[in-house]
Amino acid sequence: MAAKILVAEDDAALRETIAEALRVEGAEVIGVANGMLALDAWDAAGDDPPRAVVLDALMPKMTGFDCAKLLREKGAEVPVIFISGVFKSPAQQEDAKTKYGCVAYLTKPFDVARLVEVLKPHLAAAGSDGTVEPLPADGNLLECPPLYLLWRAQREHHTGVLELFGAAGERARVYVYRGRCAFVQHSDPQLNVGVELVRAGAIDADSYRQACEMAVQRATGLYDVLKGEGWVSDAQGRAAYKALIPRVLERVVALAGRFRWVPTEGFTAILPASSVPMLDSLLAGLRKATERDIEPHVTPRRPLRLAPGDNWSSFAGRLAEACGSDSLVRAINGRATIAQMLEAASSPGERAARFRQVFLLMSTMSVQASMEPIPMTAPPPAPVAARSVEPAAPPRSSTPAPAPAPTPAASQSQKIRPPTVLPGADPGPAPAGPSIGGPAAASSAGGSMHSKPVIDPRADAGVNFNAAESAARDKIRAKFDALDGQDFYALLGVKADVTPADAKKAYLGLARDFHTDAFAGLNLGSAQAMLDHVFQVIQLAHSTIADERKRAEYDAKRSFEAAGASTDVAAILQAEAELHKAQLLVERGELQNAAKLLQNVVAIMPSNDEAVGLSKYCNWWISKSATAAPDVARQLEEHFKKQPGALILKELQGRIWLEVGEVNKASASFKKVLEVDPNHQGATRAMRALQRKKEEAEKKSSSGFGKLFKR
Repeated sequence: MAAKILVAEDDAALRETIAEALRVEGAEVIGVANGMLALDAWDAAGDDPPRAVVLDALMPKMTGFDCAKLLREKGAEVPVIFISGVFKSPAQQEDAKTKYGCVAYLTKPFDVARLVEVLKPHLAAAGSDGTVEPLPADGNLLECPPLYLLWRAQREHHTGVLELFGAAGERARVYVYRGRCAFVQHSDPQLNVGVELVRAGAIDADSYRQACEMAVQRATGLYDVLKGEGWVSDAQGRAAYKALIPRVLERVVALAGRFRWVPTEGFTAILPASSVPMLDSLLAGLRKATERDIEPHVTPRRPLRLAPGDNWSSFAGRLAEACGSDSLVRAINGRATIAQMLEAASSPGERAARFRQVFLLMSTMSVQASMEPIPMTAPPPAPVAARSVEPAAPPRSSTPAPAPAPTPAASQSQKIRPPTVLPGADPGPAPAGPSIGGPAAASSAGGSMHSKPVIDPRADAGVNFNAAESAARDKIRAKFDALDGQDFYALLGVKADVTPADAKKAYLGLARDFHTDAFAGLNLGSAQAMLDHVFQVIQLAHSTIADERKRAEYDAKRSFEAAGASTDVAAILQAEAELHKAQLLVERGELQNAAKLLQNVVAIMPSNDEAVGLSKYCNWWISKSATAAPDVARQLEEHFKKQPGALILKELQGRIWLEVGEVNKASASFKKVLEVDPNHQGATRAMRALQRKKEEAEKKSSSGFGKLFKR
């Protein structure tokens, strides 16, 4: 991770100059205005303290000397560098080194580059060897999108020029200096420094047009004309160039076409503006990108399944900010394909947001991807809250950095591969994703046999098979037909508690009987396709049973099937969305519409107590049968005990009792809800209604006949 440097300097301009120079070197800078704030910042850092502290000797409230003394008293062995414009004598410098153990003492004015040189030994990431995997020199932006390339450039502190060639003739150059954008150019005439100067009010539109004409006549740059004519100052020019950077980055974040990367520092001597971080601008551009912009990047990867990856915690928390939705945080589970997650979107806007989410997570290596289900032994790590600061760079290493998205031919459960061979190259037509909730929807790992090949018996017409060939064909067909309805344990001939060693023994026996070599020299005709399928399924069964994680997932799937529940991930995601919608309809009193939705939800998730309970309540409420009320209320209590987090079931139980006049029982139900959630709106409203009824009853009993009876 990036080195953290604490800088305490009361001169804001000098403090920012130092901070900018250190950020260029990849450091994370904490800048404060006095010694007291420096101590607070040190304490706030906790287990991740700064690696070095830069202290101005003379500051208000607490001097740098006193701050250093208190740091030493805290046991901090951090390197301290003093800077001072007052205490300049050699004796004072030596005294500071003796008392506070400072590693350097710079007197003002000083060259900031000298301070950087002093701090360089403390800037390298822990365990770093100073090397990074180079960015690919050129390639297709559908394989390595601009977001991926520039995210890596910032993360790994690359320096060079990224040239982008859009499919529609759009061109851009991004000049990157140590992971930060120093300069940009774009082919759009509205994205240049002159337009930025007009926007800022530094020049008017007429002056801009005149400068453009003069630039053409003189065959020179526009900015050279503006500066030469004295129409803008250096400060105005730098501000305009700096304002142009995020506009261009936002524009190119999802560009499709080609790219070329040239690692070089040749441009750094003539930088017109200070460098800025890129990630926030890229994410701002992603938020504006349409489904049409993102679709070329995502469509070739539709068959892939996603699971949380190495950088999940860094970006899952930024999905809502950067993509307009974070709906995939729960949907990415190692089983659902990209196609299923996209098609499960509830609206066109949500669909576009899901395209952005997939694009961001894959481009930043926040997910693993595979054609096969990816076992997840633990729930996804909780995403960190979105941060506005530039994320710290991870340790640099010689390990190749992964590429943004694998090809549809990616190996099972592999992480996305490095761009040694560019990912997604010539992917060909993308396989169509299975329909939502349809029979072709993908199952979990090892959960079903491969689709059986279609065998045409006419292919064997007129062929004379000898006795050995006929016997072999009969044996193969018998095994082929036996696959129907068999689970993997039955196929291997073992019990569900079989050990991996015994599973392997059973597999080897079947493999010996049904390997192609066992039928060498025989003409099998159409049975050859059956044999290939049988052996493929035998291999799949063994690989599932022998792997602890795959077996656990397979057993869970069998349990779902035994309970009559769907194992279609896309259908389950859709049912969860419909369950949420049904809850809202119940709260609004639209119970007939809710009942229709819940009928489908219960068919997909019959073991979901919340869905079943809601369905029973809606069906009861439509008739409001007083005789059936106690039984329905009892059933809601049973469902609530099985799923105590579903407070709505307890609330609905109270509504039933209230409807049939059982005020005390209704009150007990609502009180139970409020014990768990004191702010529960439904139960709170119900208790208020009960209180009003009680007051009305008391008022009635204290007037009229009530008074007479009291006498």
